[in-house]
Amino acid sequence: MSETDKRPAEDLVKNLFGGLQSVIESVQHLAVNKADQVRKGVFRSGTGLHGVYGFTIRADLGRPSVSVEPFGNVQRGERGEAVVREYVEPRVEFGDDAGSFVITAEIPGVGPEDVRLNVFGSTLTISAEKGIRKYRKDITLPSYANIETMLHACRDGVLEVRFGRLPEPAVPPGDITPAI
Repeated sequence: MSETDKRPAEDLVKNLFGGLQSVIESVQHLAVNKADQVRKGVFRSGTGLHGVYGFTIRADLGRPSVSVEPFGNVQRGERGEAVVREYVEPRVEFGDDAGSFVITAEIPGVGPEDVRLNVFGSTLTISAEKGIRKYRKDITLPSYANIETMLHACRDGVLEVRFGRLPEPAVPPGDITPAI
């Protein structure tokens, strides 16, 4: 294996641990320094902590990238402080299926009539509300997602949104620039 073949794998591991370290530091900071403040400031009625925080780690072995996707209602505020939002960011999965780009979001407790989808530019906003359950998530769509073909279904607390794929632009021979 050449040195260039090893590099993407090394970058993948480095990015994975860098992302995990950032998430762990944020959670530790919240737990040590902010939990009592959040509990007293946000949950004034004495109901106790109702913060939800989690993350999904995605690594595509075909590409040298790792992403850490948070979910829950404990988020970073404008100044880096922990803030508990009134809505929950749902856990979201991305994938390709039969020529479609598919987004799956977990939104328990709501039905199809409670879900609203809005596309502005290349951002899909998922929002759903029923009673005290409130969900919201902004997702940047890939350039190949055809927003004109968006379809969605919600069943048993799982929302599936599908986009057809736009054709990939053809690159004429000789116009290919090698990646550096």
